[in-house]
Amino acid sequence: MSKDYLVSFLSDDAGGVQYANTICVHDDEFGGPRSPSEFLDEVESWLKTKYVNILASDKTLRVIRAFQIPTVYGDDTEVDAKTFAVTGGLAAGDGKVPREATLTLTLRSSHTSRRKMGRLSIPSPRTSNAVDASGNWSTSNDYWTLTGTFADALLAGHDVGVGGVDGHLSTRIYSRRQHQLGTGDKTTDVDVYIRRPRPRWLRRRVSAP
Repeated sequence: MSKDYLVSFLSDDAGGVQYANTICVHDDEFGGPRSPSEFLDEVESWLKTKYVNILASDKTLRVIRAFQIPTVYGDDTEVDAKTFAVTGGLAAGDGKVPREATLTLTLRSSHTSRRKMGRLSIPSPRTSNAVDASGNWSTSNDYWTLTGTFADALLAGHDVGVGGVDGHLSTRIYSRRQHQLGTGDKTTDVDVYIRRPRPRWLRRRVSAP
C-alpha cells in the first residue's frame, strides 16, 4: 500500500535563526511496505547532500523529519526523524545580502489550481556574489545552479533498489484543503519547477530563543 509523507529539512545559521523547507513525497512501496525509518534512509540517500550543497557554510542541516499523511484528515500520523550536524556546502557569505532574501523554487503540477502548486524558500547565501547587477540572483553563481540540481532531483524522483525493483519515491504537491474536503486527489505529481530570479523577502522564519 503506497504512502504519502511530508518531509521537512530543518537547518539553522550561526546567528541561531532556524529555517524549514517541506516537500511532499510519495512512496509507491512497489517491493513491499517500508517503515518511516527506512523511508527516511532513502530520502537521505536521495536528497540530503543536494540540499546541503545549497546551504551557505554558516548554516547547518540539523534534521530531516517525516510526517505520514493520513487517509482521513486529522487522524494520527506516524512521525520519524534523522538528526545531523552537516555544514552547508556553499562558500561563506560576505554578509551583504540579508538573511531574509531567498531564492523561490516553485513546484507545479499539470493542474492550474493554486492548490496544485508548492513553493520552497532556499535560505540566503548571504553573499553579494550571488546577486547580479540588476539585483536578481546570478544564474552563473553556485547558489542558483545547485538549487537547480536539487530541483532536478526532486523532479526525477528516486528508485528504491536496483532499477526500482523495491519501489520509487516521487515528489508531489500536497493540498491540505483537498484533504480536509475529502474530495479529489490530496496529492498531485510535480511536473515542472521554476526558479524565480527576483529575490523574495522571507517574512516568516523561526528564531532560536
